[in-house]
Amino acid sequence: MIDADSLSRYLIDKHGRSRRCMVAIAGIPGSGKSTLANDVAKQLINVGHSAVVVQMDGFHLYRSQLDKLPNPAEAHRRRGAPFTFDSRALYRLVKRLHDQPPEAPDILAPSFDHAAKDPVQDAVSIPASTRFVIIEGLYMHLSMEPWDDMAHLFDERWFIDCPLEISIHRLAKRHVLTGVAASEEAALERIYGSDVRNAALVFENRVDATLELNV
Repeated sequence: MIDADSLSRYLIDKHGRSRRCMVAIAGIPGSGKSTLANDVAKQLINVGHSAVVVQMDGFHLYRSQLDKLPNPAEAHRRRGAPFTFDSRALYRLVKRLHDQPPEAPDILAPSFDHAAKDPVQDAVSIPASTRFVIIEGLYMHLSMEPWDDMAHLFDERWFIDCPLEISIHRLAKRHVLTGVAASEEAALERIYGSDVRNAALVFENRVDATLELNV
């Protein structure tokens, strides 16, 4: 079992004296990236450290942007694949956070509204004084341009090694709960048509992690 308390203490012991520590959490769909990122941030805050979580999902292309791609139907069906993200905008944000001077103004990052199924701009504020910035997402360790350039800007890269069968079970429930699919049958169709393909890409094309975490 992954222990958020132990991981937060690991960060404090290793990076607590740094002006800023940046952590990239990656893993296949349904591996628990968001839960871990939020739990670690809460533990850090509880012991007096500033921490902010940014979701890669905030960099999804808007549905209106998917409509303008060469094959809109395929783009919507494959939403979650690398080409359906604004990876360049995410890279620019990571670089700004990496380089943010101590007296700089707050940096704003997007979040993702699962009800609206689109990003929400400027939803997350990261002051220059933030000690720990945690960014979680499927492709945060991807060894493909520009993701690989981004990955090497992080002090810590944590990969959640989750068995595919556990991931599929979690995703089926989540897709129905969030309205991505109308039924478990439809959810499984989407999972095998898109999520499993994305998982294979993540497993086969990633930079080295600083920590491998087993579910």
